[in-house]
Amino acid sequence: MKNFIKHRLLDIQKRRLIYSVTGHFINNFWQLQSFNICTKEITHSHTSENLFETIQTVITEWKLDSKVQCISHDNAANITRAVKMMSLDGITSNPCAAHTLQLCIKKALDIQIFFILIKRASSIVSAFKHSYKRSYALENVLEQLGKPKLSLIQSCPTRWNSTMFMVERLLAIRQGIVTVMADRTHFTRHQSKKLEFIEENWDHCNILCNSLKPIHLATTVLCADQKVTISLIRPIIHSLIFKHLKINENENSLVTNFKTTVSQELSVRFEIGENSPEEVNIAQISCLLDPRYKNLNFEYSDNIKKNIKENVRSKILNLCTQSDIPNNVTPIQPTALDTLLGNDSEENIDEFTRYLLEPQINHNLDPNNWWLEYEK
Repeated sequence: MKNFIKHRLLDIQKRRLIYSVTGHFINNFWQLQSFNICTKEITHSHTSENLFETIQTVITEWKLDSKVQCISHDNAANITRAVKMMSLDGITSNPCAAHTLQLCIKKALDIQIFFILIKRASSIVSAFKHSYKRSYALENVLEQLGKPKLSLIQSCPTRWNSTMFMVERLLAIRQGIVTVMADRTHFTRHQSKKLEFIEENWDHCNILCNSLKPIHLATTVLCADQKVTISLIRPIIHSLIFKHLKINENENSLVTNFKTTVSQELSVRFEIGENSPEEVNIAQISCLLDPRYKNLNFEYSDNIKKNIKENVRSKILNLCTQSDIPNNVTPIQPTALDTLLGNDSEENIDEFTRYLLEPQINHNLDPNNWWLEYEK
């Protein structure tokens, strides 16, 4: 939880491959700290083995051996395998939640009706953006209608939320778009017919926007870089699946198809519900150590909750065993009363158990402030 390295690969100008390693940790004052460790070009083949060596080199150069608990990365096969190769060093893999959400949504956007809708919507945007006259005409029409002069937004394949923004903007200035496309000085009959949306298409736009909004909100929260987010992953994904994507009676079949597709993808990729991991992962540990989610209400079974608690307890005991005890400290000898009546500290509930018995705090509070207060 305290040590977090994010590994990111960036394609620069489609020729050079640049990787950045950023460090994330909590300092002695329980403040979240982040900084860029290095940004370098990868000049060799991008195999898992080479990426493994690259990360190991960075860790060694910055004397981070035994200090890295987890590496966050995208879902590319090479970097995923490279990070898993580091498990022998006690480093765990944590796929980027935002990128994983992107993959889940892509599956739903590939549903035929949405795929065709998005393609046509993108064509409409291009038709205006590539023509100054059409864009100017749209501005004039919006002004005449007393509406804000909003610009059209083009979608980007690697950013699913841009698709939502594109469709949302089309809906916002629908009247202006329809008016300009009906003007034969800007669109021929053939062009207009090829691009126009019928009423059903507009209905599908509304369905798509409404379906994507809770997922967009989840992405925004999980991408925050000034707050602890790893412990948010499982609670938020669980809420998406069992609340926001829950199938309702008499719901449009297209909505049902979308919800079912995304829910299945989320459940499998984030290992939620029946797909819960066999081994306790870093996200589950973080949830237990976060006073906002330590009750683990989003976990599938009591047995899973028990395993998470036992895992954390084991790690705590291991840390206590490894703690350095100064050689010049003389052990305190028990008194006669200690022997007869017992040591009060032995009778007290251990610190971890006391933590578990503490009431769970509101999710809007800062967990680091809680830990700072209780550390005193």
